[in-house]
Amino acid sequence: SEDLVTEEHPAPFSVLKTELESIMPLFNLVGLARQGASLKSNFIAAISIVIVATILAIVTDNIPQWLALGIGVYVAFSWAQSLKARDSVTYHMIFGSKAMLYTMIAATDADWDTEYLDAIVSVKVVDGVTSAINHINTHGSEHTDAIITEDPTAAEDFMNGLSSAIVMHNVSTQFADGGEFGMGAEIGIATGKMHARGPVGVEQLTCFKYLVHGNGAVRA
Repeated sequence: SEDLVTEEHPAPFSVLKTELESIMPLFNLVGLARQGASLKSNFIAAISIVIVATILAIVTDNIPQWLALGIGVYVAFSWAQSLKARDSVTYHMIFGSKAMLYTMIAATDADWDTEYLDAIVSVKVVDGVTSAINHINTHGSEHTDAIITEDPTAAEDFMNGLSSAIVMHNVSTQFADGGEFGMGAEIGIATGKMHARGPVGVEQLTCFKYLVHGNGAVRA
């Protein structure tokens, strides 16, 4: 476990203060306002929780239970609201990911086909190279894919089995660039299989015109 110990946070009490401000009633309003979160949404949630908890307490004749539950729900809502304002990436990982919220529900194709254009990644556990190849060929962009392995057979199967324009073995996908490929400035990227494919430079976009001169030559 020694290798899992992380470096000490430079300001642990500051983090503790932020977390406490996000969950302690009344103090949380100050924290939310400072973080730029919507106080209006917080007030609406608080009023809604009070109304529902009051009704349930009257119906069930159990005030302590619904009072405690109402406070808990409000604290959780305030914390989530604070997290969204100060760390949207982590918020999305927790509340916007089916993998985190519904671990017993299978992911849909939309989870694998979405290109988020953000600091978000979808992760799938496969049972082998063949499954990985099938999954990538079905849901991948056919742009760049990579495998990290010391097994040469697995690497060869992976590289030959994918239909992607660039396939890498033990290489960072950051090298998927026209300049790194010696093409000069990269103008674009093509994943189609007609004409230019992969990184596109000037040469790849150049078309040809053939000028043929003759003096009555014929082809036998």
